[in-house]
Formats: sequence, C-alpha cells, structure tokens
Amino acid sequence: MRPLTSFAMRALTAAILLALPQVSFAMPPMPGMDAPAPRQPVPGTSIYNLNDVWTSQSDTPTPLRSLRGSVVVAAMVYTRCRDVCPLTTEAMQRIERAMPVKKRACVRFVLFSMDWVADMPAQLRAYASAHRLSDRWTLLHGDENAVRGLSAALGISLYREPNGDYQHSLAIFVLDGEGRIAATETDLLQKPAILANKARDLVARRCSRHRWLP
Repeated sequence: MRPLTSFAMRALTAAILLALPQVSFAMPPMPGMDAPAPRQPVPGTSIYNLNDVWTSQSDTPTPLRSLRGSVVVAAMVYTRCRDVCPLTTEAMQRIERAMPVKKRACVRFVLFSMDWVADMPAQLRAYASAHRLSDRWTLLHGDENAVRGLSAALGISLYREPNGDYQHSLAIFVLDGEGRIAATETDLLQKPAILANKARDLVARRCSRHRWLP
C-alpha cells in the first residue's frame, strides 16, 4: 500500500473534520445556514443568468457573463480559511497541471470568495501571490447578495460565524462556455485527471477567442 502524500493526508483530515458536524442528522440548522447543497445540481442552469457584478483581484468590475465562452474550473473559498480552502485551491492547481498545455489556454480558473466583508481585491492579490497562481486565475469579490445568490445556484451551503469565519460545504466545478455545471467534484482526494479530462473535452468542442480578465 502506497503511503499517503502530504496533500492526501491533509485532504483526508479536512474531510473527516467536515464530516463531524454531520454525525447527528437530527440537529437543527444553524441560523443563517443555507439549505444543504443538492447532490445533483439542476441541469441546464447557467450562473451567467445572475446579474450581480463582482470585482477581480485587479479591482476590475467583472459581471459573471464576462466569463461566457470560456471553459471554467471554479470553486468558492475565503482567503482566511486555513484548512479546506487552501486544499481546494491546491486541488484546482493539480487540475491545471493535468491539462494538456495547449488546452490550458482555453480554460479559466476562478475562485469566488464567500467572504464579502474581508476579501477585497488587495487581499485576493495577496492570496494569489501566496499560492503562486498563474495568470489564468481570476479571483472575485462580491457583496453579500452576490455571494448568497451564487452559492444557491451552485448548491454551496455557507454560514458566516460571528467571528467572521465561515462554515461551508466544498466543491470544485467545471462550467461549460454558457456557465452551466458540466461536472462537480466534492472529494479532494480524487485524481485531478477526472475534472481535467472533462474540461479538456469541453475545450475540444468549444474553444473560442477569449477576452482575458485582468
């Protein structure tokens, strides 16, 4: 049996911690917690139907529809998170590295911050630098309405605690060129090739010219 890698060990620990609050299903939901994420998102629903304008790490107003035409690998995180959010980011980087070089140019990697209070563009830039994210990555900040609207569309549960931390579900999504969910992965231990192959297949069918976001 092969020993677990450092990433796998941290992901396994995070998964166990996430599972602990779910042991007692009779517990009432915490105040403000969104409805649990559906196991299968509603097919055909485009997040580009949401009209909220987000702001990128370069302080550029960014409506979601500006991503239209690109295959997008995306997740919701917050930068002060010390466990699953860095692991989610690292898992997306593994997907990026698993993509054939020529196909990467047609894929965007997007992190939507769920922290509408603290994750301003300067903080997003610092996070991108700390994690050595490539120029294919866009990090976005939105207000509370934008965050809650997107989390509902993606089936992400979140709850903002009084100290500013968040309890939340996790998932990595592949969106097609029209902003529809083409694939979802909630297991950070899965091999990156699974979502990378899905993104590659979408790119093969549709790879238009892109106006890259700052």
